Order: sequence, then C-alpha cells, then structure tokens
Amino acid sequence: MDGDGSVLSSEVAASLLSLEVTENFTTDRENAIARSASQVRRVNRVCVVGVARSNTEVRDLLKNHFGVELLESEDGYEFTKDADITFLCSEFIDCRWFKYLNSCQKPIIGPAIIRKRAVDGKPLLVPRPNRPLYTDSMSGVRIALSGLPTKNCREAVDLVHFMGGSAQRVFSASTTHLITDAAKGKTYRMAVSIGCRVMHLEWLRAAWAARDSIQINVTTINFLNQYMVEPFCGLSLWFIAYDEKDLTEMKEKTVENKGKVAENQKQATHIVISTSLDAKVEGCDPKQHLVSGEWFWISVQLNCCANETIYKWKGQRTKHSSILSPNTVELTASKSVSKSSMEVLDSSNGSALPDYSEHLLSTDDSEIMNTSPRRLDKRYAVCKEMLETEENYLRALKIVVQVFKEPLEEQLPNLDSGLLTKAEISQIFAKVPPLIDVHENICRTLQSYIIHWMNERLIGKVWLDHAAELTPVYKAFINNYDTAIQTLNECDQTKPKFHAFLKAAESRLECQRNSLPDLLVRPVQRLHSVVLLLKAILEKTDRKNPDNAYLIKAKRAVEAALTEANESRRQTDSYAMIFKLSSEIERCPADILSSARTLKTELHVLSLGGEDEWARTRNKRMAIFLFNDLIEIVKVRTGNDNSSTPTRCSFSTYSLTKQLSFSVLRHDKKKYKHHQQYMLASIRRIQSLAHADVSGVFVLSFRVSQGEDFWVAQCLENQEGELEKFLREVADQVYKLVGRNTLVEKVDFDEDPSLLGVKENIVTIKKALNHA
Repeated sequence: MDGDGSVLSSEVAASLLSLEVTENFTTDRENAIARSASQVRRVNRVCVVGVARSNTEVRDLLKNHFGVELLESEDGYEFTKDADITFLCSEFIDCRWFKYLNSCQKPIIGPAIIRKRAVDGKPLLVPRPNRPLYTDSMSGVRIALSGLPTKNCREAVDLVHFMGGSAQRVFSASTTHLITDAAKGKTYRMAVSIGCRVMHLEWLRAAWAARDSIQINVTTINFLNQYMVEPFCGLSLWFIAYDEKDLTEMKEKTVENKGKVAENQKQATHIVISTSLDAKVEGCDPKQHLVSGEWFWISVQLNCCANETIYKWKGQRTKHSSILSPNTVELTASKSVSKSSMEVLDSSNGSALPDYSEHLLSTDDSEIMNTSPRRLDKRYAVCKEMLETEENYLRALKIVVQVFKEPLEEQLPNLDSGLLTKAEISQIFAKVPPLIDVHENICRTLQSYIIHWMNERLIGKVWLDHAAELTPVYKAFINNYDTAIQTLNECDQTKPKFHAFLKAAESRLECQRNSLPDLLVRPVQRLHSVVLLLKAILEKTDRKNPDNAYLIKAKRAVEAALTEANESRRQTDSYAMIFKLSSEIERCPADILSSARTLKTELHVLSLGGEDEWARTRNKRMAIFLFNDLIEIVKVRTGNDNSSTPTRCSFSTYSLTKQLSFSVLRHDKKKYKHHQQYMLASIRRIQSLAHADVSGVFVLSFRVSQGEDFWVAQCLENQEGELEKFLREVADQVYKLVGRNTLVEKVDFDEDPSLLGVKENIVTIKKALNHA
C-alpha cells in the first residue's frame, strides 16, 4: 500500500521495480546514459505484424527513408527467436499478437514513432526489451501514482511506457507528473510543494487517444490544463459564518472545481470559516481541516489545494451565544467570543484597519487607553485619538501595498498567472505609495508628541507643515480614483484568477473584513476626518495655548487641500445620488453633502416611540438612510410610500458613472422631513426583539450629551430578512468606522426582557409594543 492508501498488485510492483528511476533515484545524466546505452542499435530488420502490413505509408518510410529490411507475418511467431528483428504492431491494447511478442520481451514499435523520427530527421533505434514504444510523445515524462486502484495503476504504467515516458515506484524530486484522483494526501502535498503537476489518469488516456498525431504536444500547458486535478477534487467542504452572497459564490466555486458541498458539518473533510469575530465551530472531528477563507481562494487562484497547515483557522471555540455579528449568515451557530478593537489589533500583529470616528472618544473607547494621570486631559485624549486614526489609516495604506500591490508585481514575470498586467497594477495602485510617504512623516511626529506629551505640543503645526504636500498627492489619488476602481472592477469580473487572488487577500486577518475597494476609499475619506479632528482638538484647546493659532491655520489648510482634491469629483454618481436624496428631505442638514460620504442602504419603518423626543414620533412612518459614517432619520410625508422611493437599493462604495444630470433634481417634490441625524460612533446598542404578538421590532440606542436615547421601531419592508440585513449592515459600518464590534442582540421580550437594560427602558419599550 502506498502512502495514500492505494494498493499495487505484484505485477505492477514488479513492473515499477524495473524502472530506470527507483527509490534511490539517479541523476538526469545517469538516466540519459542508461537510456542511450539501451538504444544505441539502429533498427535494421522489421517484421510487420498483422494489420500493420496494410499501412503503406509506414512501410515506405521504413524501406526508403530508414533503409530497413522488411519482413511480414500474421503474428510474428516464426521470428521470435531472431534477436535482430524489431516488430511493428499497429495495436498495443487488446491485441493478442502484441501481448505474445511483449511476453517474449521482443522489441516492439508503433507507426507513430516511425513517422515522428522521419519528420525529425532522427535515426530509428531499437527500443528497450519489455518497453514497447508506440510514440515518444511523453519522452522525458516521469510519473508517480497515488491513491489509484490497482487496475488503474497498471493502465497508467503501460500507457506512459508506450508513449516513451517512465513511471517511478515512489514519488521523488525527479517526478514530473503525479497521477491521482483526489487533491489530498502526503504525496499530493509533496508534489504541489515542489511544483510537480498533478494530473488525472484521463491525461494519459487522452494522450494515448492522440498517439497517431505527431502534431499534438501532450505536455504543453494548454493540453495539461484540461486534465489537472482540480483544487477540491475528492474534498467535501462546509462553510461557516459567510453572508449569502459569498456563500453562494463559494459553493459554486466548490462544485466548479470538482469538490462537494457537504450536507452537514460531519460529512466535511474541510470546514471553511470566515474571519468574522462571531465565527465558531463545535463538535468537529480531529481529522477535519479547519481552514480560513484565504485557503479556499488561494486554492482557486493557484488551481491546487493549498496547504491546510498554513491556512489553519485561528479563531476561538465557544459553547453558547445569543447575538449575531455584522455581515454574517448564521449557518451553524450565532456569535462567539467578541473582541474589542484593540484586542483585534493585537491578534493581527497590529494591522487593524478601522478608521476611527472623527469625534471624541466615548467612555468605552477611553478605557482602552494606557492608564495615565493625563487620561482626564480632554485635549490629550483627542490628540491621542488623532494619532490612533493616523496609525490605522497608515496601516490600511500599507496593506494595500503589501497585501495586494507587491504580490501582484511579483507575479508579473509569470505570464501564465492570469493576474494583472503592469499597466493595470499602475492604474489601480500607483497613487497609494505617495500617500504613505507623506503620512509616515506626519505619523512619526505625532507619535513623538503623544509619547512625550506636553499640553503645549503644536499638533496643528504638524498638519500645517505638511499641508502643501497633502494637496498634490490627494488630488492625484482622487482624480485617479474612478479609473482605479473601474480597472479593478473590470479585472475582477473578467479575470477569474485575479478574482480568486482578491478574495484570498481580503480573507487575510490583517484586512479585518475590508475589501480592496473599502481600503481604496479610505484616502477619499481621510482629509475630511482630519478636519473634524482638528476642529475637535481646537474646541479642547485654550486660546492662550500656542497650538491654538496653528490649529486654526492647519484646519483651513487641510480644508483647502480637501476642497481642491474633491473638485474633480463633484459630478460623481455617488455624490449626485446623495444630492438627489438631500433635495427630497425638508430641512436636510447641509453637511450631509460630502464626497467622503456614501449611501449604503435604507429602511422604512413605523416608529413605536421611545425615550424623550422619540415618544412624540409614535405611529409615524419614518425612513432610515444609512451612510458610511452616519444615519439620517426622516419622517415620511403623507402620500409617499416605499414604492416611490428612488433610492431603493443597497449601494456599493462608489458608483463611477458621471452621466447623471443634475437637471433632473430641480423640480422633485420633497418626500421627507428631517427628524434626527446621528454619527455611527454614537450608536451604543442594536437590539432585535422577538415578541409573540409583534414582529420586525428593533431598538436603537444612541449616546447623546445628556446620556443615552433609545428608539423603538417596526420594520415595514415586505421582503423577508430585510430588517436583519439592515441591522447587520449598521453594525458592520460601525465596526469599519470606529473598530467597535457592536453586535445585533437578539432579545426575546416574552422570556427575558431584562436584557434590554434598566427597568425604565423596559417599561418604555413595553408601552411601545402595545402601540404596535
């Protein structure tokens, strides 16, 4: 039995023992010498056997081109004692004459080798005893076998010999092709690790079917690619904590690559788990591979099963939970151990990506600061937040370069990679390194100031000194942004290998569930965040502080850089969409218009009341518009319903179309009335209520200056799962913005209303439910 459980018969084992390459494999030079020593004799006399006698083309070549003496025989029996005769047979498979002559260890050739040697102008040599040679189409090929039944092993050995190749008893460094039927086992892993091609037995069969065509090269990439063992062949996959879109695509890719989607976790050979903080696995078998999504997509990209050891899932296992995570589908369980944003940072080698809020740290956020007498200094707290956002932003830029750009550049010499060209890489990534250069200098100075803190540190001067550098690099990036995203999308849609590369890279822990478009939009948002942080620092800075004047100048300088950089983007589709929405909202805050802001989705609800001013909205139809950094809550005017809403969709980061005319916005009737606007950083809790008599109810809690407000509402969307999807999206945007894992809590109001918080809140929510 071989290392992967295949059993070789004594006949096959004996055949393999006679090969020129054995367990103690020799060098290529020694093989060549041994080979040539057995073929130094030219063919002088040929006995044409059976139906081969009717092949006039081959007979003429033997007689006239090679000058061979021709003999004829029905079966060749009468010439078996003549050591100087080579036999010509047209059939090697299921031919009794061939079997008899081969059992006598007579040299046998086929028609194809005669035609090929004539075309190449090479001499016709006597083949080795017991090695009939029909063609030399597999000359130089050395196969090893793994996991095949005995019958198929015999077939593979015979076919490769008939075509001029060789078979090895065990896999070694000199093996050129591994023949197997599954992408697993030690031999498979060894083959992949040294770049040996792993093929189905069908490759040998297809090559044999083309044996008479001397024009077909059966060892070219194009021919081999048709018969390579697919990445998931023989594997059964189970997926945990993926959203519906990703799950559907991964299932399709599994089947496309000859894998099987397991009916349940127990049947799986591999359990593929997302990087979601909620992901958990229970009751798995030690023999099952627990791998990350990166393993899946790397396998698709490289067209081989990636090493499971390298891509082991590193999450924690838990016993119970009751809340959902953002952007995940509850496949086998709900939430696992949650982590704070700083814990996530530690677990990923300091590569957390979330761009923190433009506003002051909350009480929860400030608790993760290092214990210091200065922690009560509000100016210091905001300055430290500026440093944290700058560090995280810089990490995001470096991940774009290190995780995406540089690996793609390394593959440029590999023309068969199926990834990006040099021009495409430049179009997508060329404007990112200059941003890193500028922000590294800013970050370095800020770090020095925060570590050696004094209240008179000139934070504003840091930004003022670099303002002149910010304008050209941001203008270049934003002007190129449309081209970069368009190129990225086109390549993602038209290049399957690049799509797999993207998915694999985005599955890495350091990406923290951010896609490449998510990372590329960060520079578009950054200067706006800096302006708000400078404003926040200015509010906490005494007018007598020397930094006060610098902060004012820095704020103006960064605003000027932002204005100039964004000037070319004022006509983008995303901006036009927000502009259109703002024109439909009476008393809409003017600052909702920002090139750094994107509309994600919306939800139409019935307000059930809540605390303070929310109590006055009871039984009002309202709409929630979710942006990447805030939510806008409006009242729906009488006569307007969901179906007439023009923005009814879920938006990607940015649409690149510039053809939307602003003329269509002039006479739109206002459909909404502004009620309240909250920054996402102020959302403290998201709760989905289960109640025996009312469905689709949820509670949003907000941090306000006086404490905390909460609002109870009921979803009016008809589509099932719309509320759950919306709440997850809210939670996900909070996580991406401030790095806080605000999970969607599922609360059964009938069984345990205490989970809703203090008694006063429970009473208020109970009243709200009575009005549903």
